[in-house]
Amino acid sequence: MITLAVFFPERTTDEVPVPEACRRLEAMGASVVGVNCARGPTGALQIAKKIKDVVQVGIPRCIKFIDIS
Repeated sequence: MITLAVFFPERTTDEVPVPEACRRLEAMGASVVGVNCARGPTGALQIAKKIKDVVQVGIPRCIKFIDIS
């Protein structure tokens, strides 16, 4: 299981977009990927919505998303 702390605008500290980073982690064998609460609940949900579009594993597939717009 891998969760990322996202302090930069939706990028890792080495400038990889978070959804791409999660896709890479899945390809390397992670069975769960996601983000932690570093950006707060709204920020975490916004990023998780993007992650779920590119991965097949883990927490983003289990979240019941709510409209936060």
